[in-house]
Parts: sequence; structure tokens; C-alpha cells
Amino acid sequence: TWGLGDDATAGAAVEAALAAGVRHFDCASIYRNEAAVGAALHAALASGRVARRELYVTSKLWPSDHARVREACLGSLRALRLDRLDLYLLHWPPSDDGSLERLWRCMESLAAEGLATSIGVCNCSARRLDALFALRPAVAPAVNQVEVHPG
Repeated sequence: TWGLGDDATAGAAVEAALAAGVRHFDCASIYRNEAAVGAALHAALASGRVARRELYVTSKLWPSDHARVREACLGSLRALRLDRLDLYLLHWPPSDDGSLERLWRCMESLAAEGLATSIGVCNCSARRLDALFALRPAVAPAVNQVEVHPG
């Protein structure tokens, strides 16, 4: 949902996407449109046009929220009007292993609590993934979402 613009545009884009059959919505609090996306999803769910089990909703933890992982996730859930995320991603992993471990343990807690069905990372280099796996996580990252612009 990055780049959808103002709330009206974002809401209309989500409604059009749902009508076209799109069921995966990739969000982040930093995109500043989770409330509009949530309102459109809520309207579709409330009307019965789509069932929650049909949707796959992702959000991301921005670096400025690294000190408040659970609160940031709850904020995204409130904005999106959902009780759980299908996937919650650590948007940019920290460069030091101590912070990475603390953050990943917090992410694991979100999964254990049922706030996120799956957890993962974004923009994570092979070196940082190796560092993460060296921590022997209880929950392995489900995905490493990487933005690529070929050509």
C-alpha cells in the first residue's frame, strides 16, 4: 500500500483491489495509510464481500519503533481494524547483534501471543540473516522481503 496517497485515494485503491480479487495487502505504519486501508478492509469484511480467512495482511516495524515493538504492532492492528496480522516484518534490521536478538525475541513474542501469525524481515542482507539464524531463533523468519527494481 506504499505510495497510495491520501486516505480517500488509499481507501478507493483497496476497494478496487478487493473487487479485482486482490487479497494480499502489504502495509506499514510508515506508509501513513493503515487507517484508510483498515477502513476499506473493515467495510468489505462487515458487508460480507470478503471473509477474513481470504485476506493476507502484512505490516512492518519501522526502525523508529524498535524500542516499542509490541506497541507498534498494536498500533498497526488498531489502524487496520484487525485482531491479528498474517505477517509482521522487521522492516530494517539493526546492524548490531545485541539489538537484533532483542528485536527478534520481541517479534517471537508477538507470534506467541497471536498478534502475528508469521514474522519475518525486510531488506535483510545475507550477513544479517546469518546473524539472525546464529541466534537459534525459536521462530525462524517466514520471509525476507526485499525491494528490487530490475532494469
